[in-house]
Amino acid sequence: MQLRSLLILVLLTFASYAQDKTSAAKAIAAANTEFEKAHLRGDAKAIAAQYTEDAQLLWEGRDIIKGRNAIEAEWRKDMGGPGRKATITLLEVEEHGEWAFETSKFLVTAPDGKVIYDGKYICIWKRVDGQWKIHRDIGNKSTPAQ
Repeated sequence: MQLRSLLILVLLTFASYAQDKTSAAKAIAAANTEFEKAHLRGDAKAIAAQYTEDAQLLWEGRDIIKGRNAIEAEWRKDMGGPGRKATITLLEVEEHGEWAFETSKFLVTAPDGKVIYDGKYICIWKRVDGQWKIHRDIGNKSTPAQ
């Protein structure tokens, strides 16, 4: 009986672990879709809500931007208002317990479809109260802004 209970416990643990392994990838893909929608609306507050309270942006040519409020202000400045379309191409998500690492590419276009810039980034996600939040956002542009 003890062996059977132990076997069930082990199987449930592995099943839970396997479910958690896909949860970060699914959550991050969904968050990226929400980011694209918020970016088009020029909604910096919705974008900043995807970050932890003590998150940091590490973008090229800028000092480290710390905290959700500062991140919201930076996104507001970076987007320049509604109308710009951001498209994210998710390349990889690797999950390690309460942490996940995302590698992606992005393309930002004007309302007329003209490319403004593109680039790539790595985000370090942290599970906070059961939800995945961006804790560190490290990115750079591949082409200069037009």
